[in-house]
Amino acid sequence: YPEYSEELNYSSDQAQMNKFIEVVTQIRNLRQSVNIKPKDEVKASLFTDDIELQNYFNSHLTGFADLARATTVTIEKKSATRPAKSIMSALTHTEVFLPLEGVIDLTDQIKRLAEKEYMKLEKKLSNEKFVANAPDEVIVEVKEKASEFKSKANSIKENLENFKS
Repeated sequence: YPEYSEELNYSSDQAQMNKFIEVVTQIRNLRQSVNIKPKDEVKASLFTDDIELQNYFNSHLTGFADLARATTVTIEKKSATRPAKSIMSALTHTEVFLPLEGVIDLTDQIKRLAEKEYMKLEKKLSNEKFVANAPDEVIVEVKEKASEFKSKANSIKENLENFKS
């Protein structure tokens, strides 16, 4: 039987690889959340204050390119400036940013997300069976939610002009 040898214990490497896998997963999840096709390449910006992790990520840039379909990956300290017009996800050790400008139509994407929930509620309210069978308090609640989503969607549309510039 093999005997345990402390020199073959690579717990630090395993911890860094687990963080690498988490970041790749987050990049993929962010891509999917805004319907970026798997074949399309993106830029990614990673922000972490862990120097060892920065070095590990820098030595595995080709892994990011292959596994996350990222053309460029920048790794910086958390004090650095974040990229504009990006989506982000925060992990306990790293913040992940994907700049969206030039990758997707931002206006259409934001409108789609803002109006999706409103349309679902409107469909429910236009369903005669729902209106006829639902208790009054449920109908009032759905109408209030629809009104909230409509005002949020309008607010987002107004703010899109600021986002475009």
